[in-house]
This record gives sequence, structure tokens and C-alpha cells, in this order.
Amino acid sequence: MALDNIETLQELDLALQHYGLKYKNCRMGELGNCLMLPHKECWKNEYGKIEFWLKLWKFGSGFRYIAKDYFLKIKNVKEHISMDMNGKDGAKVIDLRKPVNLSIVGNFDIITNFGTSEHVESIWPDDQYMAFKNIHDMCKKNGIMYHQVPKADNWQPPASGLPSPHCPYYYYEEFFEKLALENGYEIYMNKSWNHDMAPIKRARYECAAILVKKENRQFCTKEIFSTFKIQRLDHDIGNTGREYLTSSEYRYKKEVDKIKPHRLNDGGFYLIEDIL
Repeated sequence: MALDNIETLQELDLALQHYGLKYKNCRMGELGNCLMLPHKECWKNEYGKIEFWLKLWKFGSGFRYIAKDYFLKIKNVKEHISMDMNGKDGAKVIDLRKPVNLSIVGNFDIITNFGTSEHVESIWPDDQYMAFKNIHDMCKKNGIMYHQVPKADNWQPPASGLPSPHCPYYYYEEFFEKLALENGYEIYMNKSWNHDMAPIKRARYECAAILVKKENRQFCTKEIFSTFKIQRLDHDIGNTGREYLTSSEYRYKKEVDKIKPHRLNDGGFYLIEDIL
């Protein structure tokens, strides 16, 4: 997932102001090699000014820009480290399914999870447990952890308009409530929003949570974490009589088969027979 709305950035600005933090003094960690979509109509105010995007022009394609450059060049963050197995856009090659080596990345004042943890997949609950434990361990005391991830029952066919599920994991607000309770976090924000630009919004809600690590303590046990409310897709889904691919199958076919152009049915949804 990519940053495609102004609200995400505004909420981070407000959170830093609330806790008396300044970008220029912060080390920032980013899960994934996050991209920004400046062509979206929802960018307003200072983020919509041409000068803002001219500063990033040489870094992007004209349609997608690198979030790392936004935080370094526009917000002047002290240091920014992005982490992704793909190693793209300046990201360190790090597997979030394994313990992160803190001697390599250090600890952060701000950590963002803008659509990455839902793709951390191996064996439940080991995969998700390690992803969120890594976030906890990398965050400094009084540091901010910002999550924007797919909400349960969203970003899945057919209501989302996608040909296959976006990812294997989806979250609830209750997940972040329990995450905060069991780890001593303060909840600054915990809500859901939908920034879909379609005339009639599709099922593309996201959970948006800003949590603050108020004390240095061990992350909760895997047994406790496994009780948190989370949606995972182990099998193809759909109750329309059609078959839908799992996210891993879809990614595989996309790479190997160079999927044919998709055809929409009358309801505006992709048909599986056009993918297979």
C-alpha cells in the first residue's frame, strides 16, 4: 500500500506537535519502501503546492514518489531508514519475520507501518508476532509507532473491486487496543478511514493507529499476542460462487504469467477467469 491521502501525514504532524517532537530531531524507521501518490485529488494545502512536488521530482516517476525523500527533503528528519526485503528505493534488506539486528538499524523516535505488516507472512502467529515485536524493539521510549493497514473485511473481492485479496492479514481497531494494553502503549489515535477516490466508495477501509511507547519493557508473549483480534486468509474467499486467488498466488501469477488485461463485470469487479 502507498500513501495516497493528506490525512495520514497531517495526523503524524499533529502527533509530533502533541508530544513536543520535531522532525529535525527524530530518527525515523519505515517498514517497507513506502511510496506516495501525489496525483491523487485528495492532496491539499501545502502538500498540493507545486514547490512541494518539485523538490521530489527527480526522485519519482511523476506518478509515484518515495516517502523516504519526503521525510528527508521536506520534513528534514534527522535520519530515515526504510526496511524491506526488496531493497528498493534505498531500503535496507531486512526480513521482518526474523528479529531485527538493532546494531544495524538502531532505535527510532518514529516508526511507520504504512501497509507493510499485512504482507509479513510465514506461519501464524510467528510472522505477525515478530513483525510487531520488531516494531516494539526498534522504538525508543516515548517514541511514536504509526500503523495504517487494511481493515478486516476490506481490500478483498468482490466489494473492494480488486481481483484478489490485497494481503493475507487484516486488522481491527480492537487489535490495536489490545496491542496497546498488553505492552503499556498510550493510544493517541485509533480509528478507521476510507480514502477511496471512486464515486461510490468501495470496501477499502484502513485501520489507522498512532501508539506511543511509554516504557521500556519486554514485548508481550506470543501466547498473548495470538489472542489479538486479526483476520487472516488461509484459503480462497468469496461467497459469490466464483473463486478468488490468495494474495501469494496472485503475486506469483502476476510475476510469472504477466497477467492479461483484466475485464470488469457489470458490478465493476475483476473476474477470475481473466486472470487464470
